[in-house]
Amino acid sequence: MTDMAARGPAIVWRGPVDADLAVVLDPAGEASHGELPATWRPLTDKLRIGWVRLPADGPGLAALTSILSETKGRRVHIVTAGVATEPVLWVAGTQPRKVKSLVAIDPQSCAPDSPWGEWARALEDKGAVVRCFQTAQEDVDLRRPPPAPLGLPEVVAWVAETIAATEPPSSGLRDTIARGLRAMRRHRGAGGGRARRTTGFRTR
Repeated sequence: MTDMAARGPAIVWRGPVDADLAVVLDPAGEASHGELPATWRPLTDKLRIGWVRLPADGPGLAALTSILSETKGRRVHIVTAGVATEPVLWVAGTQPRKVKSLVAIDPQSCAPDSPWGEWARALEDKGAVVRCFQTAQEDVDLRRPPPAPLGLPEVVAWVAETIAATEPPSSGLRDTIARGLRAMRRHRGAGGGRARRTTGFRTR
């Protein structure tokens, strides 16, 4: 983990500085060359994205704490995966009114009676939209065990749909996301990639 963090910037920021904030806490350490994964870049038209390269128990969590504390008048979208989910949920739960949405990809559990369920309900009680997605264990297209890489188009689609769910129908961000999702689905329908078998979970 330490070697991974040393090979690139700890945080990569892209998108308009005055746009809604999305913080991606990535245990796989993508964005090592100082750029977001290509699948995420279309979202930077309307989102300010901070890609935080973990280890989950190190500077990445401190960065999330600082971002939540220093953000004035805006709530933050949070994305994470795998074993990073519980520590990220804990940090989000210390400032729940600052969280607009939280998406977890392949956490250890999405069960309502797990630590996930407890923290997720606490965030929802403060108005956040919380989603948990698990990729099917038997899906050989992933070419690796879970968690799925956060740069996968399917992951971007799940995140985009969750963010859109927080926006009013007239929102420009919601329109941008809808156009991007339609383009992605057309691409996949034309042979650009097979949709992976997935299950989405909500706490209620």
